[in-house]
Amino acid sequence: MSRSMVVVGLVVVAVAGLAYAGEAKPFPPPIAETLATKVSEAYGVTVGAKDLDAGLPAMLVKPIEGRYVNAKKDSVLADWRKEVAVFETAWSAYVARHDEVAAAIAKAEEQKATPDEAKKTLLAVIAPNGDGKADKRKLLEPRDAEVDAIVALAKLYAAQKDFVAAASIPPMLQGRRHVGPQEDERLLWLADQKSQDLRFLSSQQKDPQKEPVMVALRELLGRTQRALNEPRETGRSMLKALPSLGPKFVELWDATGIKKGDWVFFRVSPTKLDDKGLTFSDHGTYQVNVACHEGSKIIGWNPVSSTWIWNTECSTKNVTENIDLKVQLAQPPQAWAKSQFGGIWVIGKVAQVGPKWSLTNAGVADWRFLGVLGM
Repeated sequence: MSRSMVVVGLVVVAVAGLAYAGEAKPFPPPIAETLATKVSEAYGVTVGAKDLDAGLPAMLVKPIEGRYVNAKKDSVLADWRKEVAVFETAWSAYVARHDEVAAAIAKAEEQKATPDEAKKTLLAVIAPNGDGKADKRKLLEPRDAEVDAIVALAKLYAAQKDFVAAASIPPMLQGRRHVGPQEDERLLWLADQKSQDLRFLSSQQKDPQKEPVMVALRELLGRTQRALNEPRETGRSMLKALPSLGPKFVELWDATGIKKGDWVFFRVSPTKLDDKGLTFSDHGTYQVNVACHEGSKIIGWNPVSSTWIWNTECSTKNVTENIDLKVQLAQPPQAWAKSQFGGIWVIGKVAQVGPKWSLTNAGVADWRFLGVLGM
């Protein structure tokens, strides 16, 4: 459950996807391996996840041959193989960038005694991201290989407890996606470019023995849509994964589990904001999440732990609280923060635990382009 509302200047949100030590959910199975198994069983053949037939994934040949006849079958297979060739070019560009990034990560590891030099090395292989928009990108792009460098940079910031700098990581990731093994990416690419053909291929099968293959093909279409959506969500996913680096997400009206010295982040509409700090005061009734548990819906990818992020479902209760907040900023905020409608995100070190909060060494996180109002 995720909802948000504004109460006297403070944005109140319900948790959705923060790290939660609940029951571990199964990782979605490899795409190519699953489909190859289903095809082998249904058609009485033996095909592996990496097997190719003149470039085309072998697991697709039998379903195509069974769906089309004569010259039409040969034409369809030739058309699919042309698209595979386009993928292989895109994959080669991705691999070349991946190798450059891997070399930079290895060099940064050698420079770990001089963190500033290591950070420069990593930043040199991270292309500027602008506002992170992903509207015109392709399923697979060379910049996706930079995810590993961004994660390595995040871990460097965390090791130095420079969590204000770590706040730059979610926007860096926005517009990029995590990439799986080549055999899976090849199928995702084909499903994206040949989506209408694949829908036709996965429908109207009269043979019950082939139905598991059709289900697997429809699942491939679903996984492809998830991959296409991921670049628009990666920054928000990293925001949800930020606690895995150290700082904790906090609701100002609920200080449970927070102690002096912790690093926290939250969204607030300040009563006052200037170059030195900000203040906020309010007396109100707020919704607090209780009885939280991990849900069954994937809402993102945690690039730090290389695991899916599952939603968190909570019940709520109302509490009445007097909140006072004083934040000392480590550096002046950017001009946009002083006129940002709907509040700003703040990350800082707790000097005094709420409801009378005091934070030091803080910064304003520029998460405007993530389109996120709450966690």
